[in-house]
Amino acid sequence: MKRWTEEGQAPESTNPNNAYGSAIHYAIALTEEGYTDAEAIDLTVEKFGRWIGPDEMEVLALDLETFHERDYVGVKTVASEDNLKVPLFVHNGVQIYYRFTLDRLYQRIDAPASFLHIDYKSSAHKQSDEEVHKNPQLWSYNWAIHEYWPECEDLHQSYDQLKFGVVPTRKNAEQRAQIKKWLITQVKAILKAEDVNPSFNQWCPWCPLMESCSEPKRTAEFAQTRIAELAPDGSDVSSLAAGDMETYLADMYLFETVRKCIERYEKSVKGVLRELPTERRQQLGWGLFPSSRDVWSAQALVEVYRELGPDFFLLVKMTKTNIQRFFGKDKAATDRVLRHSTKEDASPRLTKLKT
Repeated sequence: MKRWTEEGQAPESTNPNNAYGSAIHYAIALTEEGYTDAEAIDLTVEKFGRWIGPDEMEVLALDLETFHERDYVGVKTVASEDNLKVPLFVHNGVQIYYRFTLDRLYQRIDAPASFLHIDYKSSAHKQSDEEVHKNPQLWSYNWAIHEYWPECEDLHQSYDQLKFGVVPTRKNAEQRAQIKKWLITQVKAILKAEDVNPSFNQWCPWCPLMESCSEPKRTAEFAQTRIAELAPDGSDVSSLAAGDMETYLADMYLFETVRKCIERYEKSVKGVLRELPTERRQQLGWGLFPSSRDVWSAQALVEVYRELGPDFFLLVKMTKTNIQRFFGKDKAATDRVLRHSTKEDASPRLTKLKT
């Protein structure tokens, strides 16, 4: 654990069009809900399994370990994966809002006027300190946090690149006024552009207006029609002519983006449902019910072994990820156990070649 004192840290990278980035944020959120790392990884693979291979599973475990090592004490959580909005300006009598999502926002227990904003990044490409300090998204977040929490007098921001370390950044009142003016100018330019209509693109799943925009819905309908066209009899596309693979691949990238938009929409709507008053939620035909999951403690495993005898070892599966997590930084102990493993053939991993 790392104690947060007076050191800051900061911003947003460039390549969110990456399933792993969504997966690690999802896994981190699960651990903060009380799930163990192993449980969080299992649930994350259930959700992102089509895009998370064996190598990514190991990276997921190591990134979670890094997240825990860099966690902070002496603070309380103010926001965690929260979608928020603050008034930006009034345009022709209509209030325009700035919407933003915070990975983590903490408040110091011993100094309530001091806040710490953490932005976690899983990118394989390191961002320089200069890129972090100039990044307009984190800069905008700085302004928005002060607007949403007026009690925040001292804000430190941390751009936590899980694979490379943490970059601190800070902004003063003059810089916050500067970014607000820039945001207003950008919005006015968009509103004045008569020929600017929304178009579906790779960034749609991360757009703050995605839920209210018609383009993702229109494109999702097109995707359904296109799939029906490619496989009119309901057969799998893989059973069709291999000579049309260029067409299938071009559509695949579109469908992947559509899928991300659908997942984002579903998560947003269900998130609102969870927060609604019970009566309103029931009016809409939904309810919240207690849930549980089966877990086996170390003592429980001992009891199962006593009942099953040697067959116990056919039931219990040991994984490289769990071994690394158990021994932590003791690489020698990890290697002593791993040397007993054997390799078995698996399906070849499909990877896009770099051009």
